[in-house]
Amino acid sequence: LGNGGGANVSSPVAVTGGHVFVSISAGDAHTCGLTGAGAAFCWGNNLRGELGDGNGTSTALPVAVLGGYVFTSITAGAGHTCALTNAGAAYCWGENFFGGLGNGSAVDASSPVAVSGGRTFAQVSAGGQHSCGIAAAAAYCWGENADGQNGDGTMVSSSVPTLVVGNLTFALP
Repeated sequence: LGNGGGANVSSPVAVTGGHVFVSISAGDAHTCGLTGAGAAFCWGNNLRGELGDGNGTSTALPVAVLGGYVFTSITAGAGHTCALTNAGAAYCWGENFFGGLGNGSAVDASSPVAVSGGRTFAQVSAGGQHSCGIAAAAAYCWGENADGQNGDGTMVSSSVPTLVVGNLTFALP
């Protein structure tokens, strides 16, 4: 809940720390928020680095994501988190067993790592164990692909962004 307590509550409680979040995303067992200045804070489970604070300690209070990045959006998946900078650079952190961080490895990261390929993304979304993004009006996905969720015509996981196949064009508002 981000309020420092461990008890369940049946009504809304304020997140501790006085942060003013302009967006928030709830993952499986962690939550991340983005301030108007683009600072990212996360709280909850951190066993695989999903809070991005450089350690594996879970916390019920918001902690700053390392790196000093200014993000414009943030998205929490099952055990990982991704965010975009104003320039469209995608960064992810947390669990990476199937390559859901998109950095070419399968090693967890407890702080933000750049998504491989140097693409400029307009949007990114973290799923269960995979992530997807829109770059140059095309969709790319990476990570677990056992059910074909990466849309690349295979069922093979990828640790780098792969083009979603088909005659698809994506436009953002």
